[in-house]
Amino acid sequence: MKKITSLVVALLLVVGVAGALTASAATTAELQAMIAQLQAQLSALTGGSTSVGGTAFTQNLTVGSRGAEVSALQEVLNTEVDAGLPITGYFGGLTKAAVIKFQKANGISGTGYVGPLTRAALNDLQAPADNGNGTGSTVPGCAAGALFSATTGASCTTAD
Repeated sequence: MKKITSLVVALLLVVGVAGALTASAATTAELQAMIAQLQAQLSALTGGSTSVGGTAFTQNLTVGSRGAEVSALQEVLNTEVDAGLPITGYFGGLTKAAVIKFQKANGISGTGYVGPLTRAALNDLQAPADNGNGTGSTVPGCAAGALFSATTGASCTTAD
């Protein structure tokens, strides 16, 4: 009888811990989505650009990616290609379809994968306007005012 009681208690502990971990993960995703929505609202209220909280896209993103950069991507896609995406922080099929739409609108092969070319186009959306002084960069593919190269994805900024 003691063994059965010990087994039941151990099973309840395992189930309780697993349930708490699942609840924690769901809460984290929900919080990230709420943060992204609040940042978008702040940007809209302050007359900001399409960037979310000044997010610079630095990571390759694809189906299965998660996080703040995905939330920012979803916000930009909603603004730029009227994607109507929920801001979840998860890169799924809907986000992939919206990325393809964005890529085609920007002359990029529609793969649905956010790599160097797509990141450069996303980052160009928040780049300052061209002041006519050139880029001051020797990185190939850097247009005036661009933060990242359209061909390599490398940073166009130079250290002074």
